[in-house]
Amino acid sequence: MKNIIFAFFLIFSSVSLVAQIRNTSWKGAIKGDNPRDVILDFHKDSITVYSATDNSVVERMIYSAKNGVITLHKVDGQSDCDNEIVGKYRFVVKSGKLFVTLLRDSCDDRSSALNSTKWTKSKG
Repeated sequence: MKNIIFAFFLIFSSVSLVAQIRNTSWKGAIKGDNPRDVILDFHKDSITVYSATDNSVVERMIYSAKNGVITLHKVDGQSDCDNEIVGKYRFVVKSGKLFVTLLRDSCDDRSSALNSTKWTKSKG
C-alpha cells in the first residue's frame, strides 16, 4: 500500500509541476559571466529565454519534467553549451515563486546562470 501511495505522489508531483509551469512566463535574473534580467517563457515542451530589457532571445531549450526535476537541452542561443549536454535542475513552485536549483549540469554557462535563482510569475 505504501508503494502505491508513493507512486501516486511521484506521478502527481510530476504532473503538477508541468501544469504549474507550462504556458507561463517567469521574470528573474540570470547570473554567471553575463548577469541580466530575463524572462523564462515556458511552452508545452520548450523554454525561450528573453532579455527583459529588449526582448531579444538569449537561449532556446527543450525541457522535460519528471518527479520535480526538469531536464534541459539547448536548441540555440548565446551560451557556450553544447546542444548534446543535458542539465538537470530541481524546479519548485512555492508561494507564487519559481525556485531553481542545480542537480547536475556540465555546461558551466547554464549552471552558473540558473543555479540558486528565484523567479516571479509574469503571466499565464
